[in-house]
Amino acid sequence: MLIILLFVMAGYLVGQFLLKESAKKLNQTLLNYWLLGLLFVMGVSLTVDREIVSNLQALGLASLIIAFSSVLGSVLLLSLLSPLFKTLITKEDKTAAVHETSNTFLIFILGALVLGAMGGLLLPWELSNFLESTVEYLLYLLLFSVGYDLYCNRHLIGLVKTLGAKVLLIPLAIIIGTLLFSLPSAIFMPYTLGEVGAVASGFGWYSLSSIIISSTYSNTLGIIALLTNVFREVIAFIVTPLVPKILPKISGIAPAGATSMDTLLPLISKSCGSEYTVPALVSGIIISSTVYLLVPFFIEMAHRF
Repeated sequence: MLIILLFVMAGYLVGQFLLKESAKKLNQTLLNYWLLGLLFVMGVSLTVDREIVSNLQALGLASLIIAFSSVLGSVLLLSLLSPLFKTLITKEDKTAAVHETSNTFLIFILGALVLGAMGGLLLPWELSNFLESTVEYLLYLLLFSVGYDLYCNRHLIGLVKTLGAKVLLIPLAIIIGTLLFSLPSAIFMPYTLGEVGAVASGFGWYSLSSIIISSTYSNTLGIIALLTNVFREVIAFIVTPLVPKILPKISGIAPAGATSMDTLLPLISKSCGSEYTVPALVSGIIISSTVYLLVPFFIEMAHRF
């Protein structure tokens, strides 16, 4: 956990001394390359290990269970707390800009994973140790770039001041609801509480959570994390327009988890109303930040118990 925070902090500190526009653009490009490289190597790891390939159906089922329970728990808990936010969300609050993830880049992400998986079928399993080292080094580069990016976007912290401290209850409810409903699934699956917690703590951020787990624990659990958080994002796309029609509108922020700050933000704004854009953005930023803490925390628990 400490080394992850150190690389993020290092990137953040470098941002204080190197904040030229050219450096920011270069960092964004490198961040994309590190991410695509990591996903490619993860794709290779998925199929180079024949044990994972033979158990892929079981891994997919476990991932779907964790993803569904995570979404259900976060929606229900945020719905129960909705009376607290009646004075917080106002129609006049339209200050946030919508950040939409490029569809082209999403295709690149999927392509990197598929190409890696195809390559893994042709490579010998003896490469496993080399792949683990490659993932580790690429992860450190990614974390450094993320830290630098956090400094470049530090102005977003001001959104919390605008809305007041009560807005912090939104991500808190989503985090607690996710864990409250997903952790009990460990009873029905061959995974420990720590392992399920680490997987669920990706909150839809499939790239980072799966990479951390693969590099610090096991490829198999990393694949489950990848599938779980991809499933969560897919489920979120399906249910986000439906939730505000059945439950309090603020509940529509919950399914997205960490992705309410980018991929799902336009859909949340359209489904719940533009007044929910800033709360969704703040929630996504905070939840994304906790991934760096909660995933390593549960991995440590898995190692100990």
